[in-house]
Amino acid sequence: MNNFQQLADFIPQIVWTARPDGYIDYYNKQWYDYTGFAEGYGDQSWTPILHPDDVEFCLDTWYNSVQTGVGYQIEYRFIDRTNPDTYRWFLGRASPIKDEHGNITRWFGTCTDIDDQKRQSEILEKRVLERTQALSALNVQLQHSNDNLLQFASIASHDLQEPLRKIYGYGDLVLNQYSPVLGPNGVHLINRMQTAARRMSGLIKDLLSYSRLTATSAPFEPVSLNQIVNDVVDDLEVAIKESDASVEVDWLPDVQGSTFQLRQLFQNLLANALKFVRPDVHCTIRVSSRQLALQDIPVSLPSTDPCDRFWEISIQDNGIGFDERYVDRIFQVFERLHSHDEYSGTGVGLSICRKVAETHRGNITARSSPNQGATFLVYLPV
Repeated sequence: MNNFQQLADFIPQIVWTARPDGYIDYYNKQWYDYTGFAEGYGDQSWTPILHPDDVEFCLDTWYNSVQTGVGYQIEYRFIDRTNPDTYRWFLGRASPIKDEHGNITRWFGTCTDIDDQKRQSEILEKRVLERTQALSALNVQLQHSNDNLLQFASIASHDLQEPLRKIYGYGDLVLNQYSPVLGPNGVHLINRMQTAARRMSGLIKDLLSYSRLTATSAPFEPVSLNQIVNDVVDDLEVAIKESDASVEVDWLPDVQGSTFQLRQLFQNLLANALKFVRPDVHCTIRVSSRQLALQDIPVSLPSTDPCDRFWEISIQDNGIGFDERYVDRIFQVFERLHSHDEYSGTGVGLSICRKVAETHRGNITARSSPNQGATFLVYLPV
């Protein structure tokens, strides 16, 4: 016992022992240094220095351990005699020592001062709570702003489409009633005006889609990419027949996401593949997938807490392709590599694709070279 006491007096924690019936028969030197009690003060010398709110809890825990033979680990407060009317937090542990027959021969316990850690933890928790409340308030403001933005975009879209419809209507009337008077040059100018109006209408619709994508954040759910791509192929049936294209869809995975947004993504990518075809070859499009580790993804990810594995969804065509130097440019709003006279479009479709991928904690890129087709690669978390 002398060796044990020497060791117990050496360590910084308060150490105590008790008989099988729970009577505390030993405290080490740190106990008396902390409490200022005279040695041998008695079994219940720890009760008077407990915080009043902790007394009942500590007694119930200790007596339950004595009765059941199960140790405990709890936190409580002892009065700090160096700072009157204050308390310090301790971590209390108790464990039974048993003989070869499983009978308790003694209890062994420690009290570790954790006041500094506890206070720091409380300060941190308070700051986290304050930050969480601030972020919640900011999220409410952001949602309100998004709602206002979406409402404005919808109203603006309607108000801007109305004069365009009049341009269509009056343009058609002019062509139908006054074509002979206008002559070939006049008809050409009216047709140019109609084309510009249609382009403007498409741009407004695409901008509305982009604003809705940015402003709304419906909860994600399991989504079958096979179902989405097959539905998109059905919707593009006419364009596929007009291009005499072949579309091959391999097995695609299920992901967590927004059906509406992912449908927009694949609608734009497949429509692009059908648009930018080469006249000298049969148009073929293949959609496939594979799984990659995070470190193998060739693009950066928007999430600060990305997954370890991702699906790479490949949309490969044999169309006109593009110079890969412009791969970042094509995903920017309004950016186009070809003129309106060559290929229709507003330059918003691929920016929507990137926004959808980023919203789903992924990204999108492309591999291509002129007249060698293009492969768009979408990365979504497994």
